[in-house]
Amino acid sequence: MSRSVGRCFARLFALLFSTLALTLSCFSSFWCESVGFPPDLLTSNENSATLTIQGSNSPHPTLRFGLFSYLKVDQTTQDSKSNGLLLPTYNTIVRDTCQRYDWDVMDVDPPWRIARFFAILVTVLGLLGTFMVWVRPSYTGSANALMTLNFLILLPIFQGLTLLVVQSSLCTDNPLVELNIGDEAGTYDAECKLDMGSHINLISICLWFLTGLCMVYLGVPHKTEQKRRAKRRNSSVFQADDEADMDNTANQSVPEVSAKAINPPKKKAPEEIEKKIHLPV
Repeated sequence: MSRSVGRCFARLFALLFSTLALTLSCFSSFWCESVGFPPDLLTSNENSATLTIQGSNSPHPTLRFGLFSYLKVDQTTQDSKSNGLLLPTYNTIVRDTCQRYDWDVMDVDPPWRIARFFAILVTVLGLLGTFMVWVRPSYTGSANALMTLNFLILLPIFQGLTLLVVQSSLCTDNPLVELNIGDEAGTYDAECKLDMGSHINLISICLWFLTGLCMVYLGVPHKTEQKRRAKRRNSSVFQADDEADMDNTANQSVPEVSAKAINPPKKKAPEEIEKKIHLPV
């Protein structure tokens, strides 16, 4: 009874983990906030979106980028008088939508290509595996082995390989940092940091692994099921033996019957016997 309850919970958790992992994986892979360039030596003003650098009013936001798109940032400057001095005032507009890259400007190097390839591969394998879990949560034999291999090993590894983006030109040599806002004053770091999308990516890795553990648990047959399978195997063996014995019995040759047994000699009539006994002298 407890084993059956455990299998029911394992099926439920497999459905929950796989669905949530697929959702977070797609969100982290195709969102435009996988990595970011935070402003360097800046202090944030909690009351507004204004950031202060060296005493001047300079709202430099964090620049965010994804594998396939980035968060567009526009900045305009306007001179204003403060204590008789002309100081620049920055008006920054951060668009809420993700913008596609201009591939004429961006240099997609091998790490970036690998990260994008595995992002697509994880989506395909995760969608297929999650669909199979919803159709039939419990598998046995080779089917369960394939499902376990997919969730426990392949998907976590492939999902983790999307983090190779931090070693790509998107982080080490990103021209959009200078094109969008300009970095002549060293406003931003030379390398990017993991952003919200990458943190969600790590969560999806754990969820894929937990789904694989559920599939391992569901693949272990119940004791009653093991007994049923053993009886089935034994009955099939006995049935095969009985059929073989019947075939051997049918193929055995029937013993030949003698001609005397088939045509026994005719007995003489009593009258003939009396004639032989009472012959005239």
